[in-house]
This record gives sequence, structure tokens and C-alpha cells, in this order.
Amino acid sequence: MPWCPYPANTTAQEDWPNQAVYFNNLLLALASNKTCLGTAVARDTVSWVNGSQADPSVAGAFLNTWVVFQAQYYSMPRKPGDRIEAPDTLGRKCWAFAFLSQTWASEAAALQSALGAAGLSAEAYTQAAGAAIPQTLELCEEVMANCFVNKSYDPSRNGTCGADLFAFHYLGFERENFLRGNIVTYPFF
Repeated sequence: MPWCPYPANTTAQEDWPNQAVYFNNLLLALASNKTCLGTAVARDTVSWVNGSQADPSVAGAFLNTWVVFQAQYYSMPRKPGDRIEAPDTLGRKCWAFAFLSQTWASEAAALQSALGAAGLSAEAYTQAAGAAIPQTLELCEEVMANCFVNKSYDPSRNGTCGADLFAFHYLGFERENFLRGNIVTYPFF
């Protein structure tokens, strides 16, 4: 893949929550005072994060997965033949959006400070993540308000589907949260 010049890494494979946690851990490592940002590897990693990974138009890049690939599961109505996710699966995806939102709020300044001190920048990533957070959290709100039906968004449904909301919240979001030590606060209605 042109956006990933490094050997395959299996720890970030599989589902969206794993990918979100893995990429967040990479950003934490870059912001750590134990990371030597003066090395070629660190500088290349920052360039990669701020380049292809921050570009939603690059298929397979992190921001593309976040705001294009994952977001498409929330389009209403879904086209005939498109995969329709169950409420619990959408809850797991929304856990990842909330995780990125809640961790980014506390980590953005640390990342910018560490990179700035080393003469580096992740401004493109910072801007893209800042734009992605409200966009994707809104998708979660809308799909719940629309009661997970495959019809155009209609806020008059107003989340009147108790069993599906339960599945989204407890079988999806909280399941993912429990597996990761209850580190995210449920941000939805």
C-alpha cells in the first residue's frame, strides 16, 4: 500500500475500535518525553502521521478510515445491497469515535508541545482530527435518533426504539468499554 511503507502490523488489524486505540497509542508515544524525536524514525513517523494518515482522500489511511469508511455505515438510507450494521455494532464504532474525542481533548496539546519542541508539526493531523470528532459523534446521535431504520433521517423518530438503543449502548458501546477498562464516558442521550 502506498500510504504504508512499513511491514504489516497485525496489532492494528481487524475492527475499528482496535485501529482507533492503536493509532491513539502511536500519538501518545510520539508525545512521550521518552521518545527521541530527533531520530530519523521518529521524524519519518511524524511525517507519515501528518501526511498520508491525515488525508481523508487517501484510501486506507487513518483519517480515511475514520471519516469516510467508518462514516459510510451511518448513511441513511443505505443503498440496496449495502451492508447494514446492527445497533450493537454501531455502538462499538461509536465507542471508537467517543474514545478518539475524549482522548484527543487531553492529548492534543501534549502532542503539539512535544513535536514543537523538536521542530516538528502534526498540524494537518490536528486539523483533520479536530474536524472529524464532531462530524462522527453527530453520526452516532443521528443513527440513534433515527432508530437504526434504513430510511432517510427523520428526527421525529427521536430514539423511540428502546431495545435497539439498549443494544447500541450496552451490547455495543459498553461492551467495548468494559473490554478496555471502562475508559470512555458514554456521551450520547
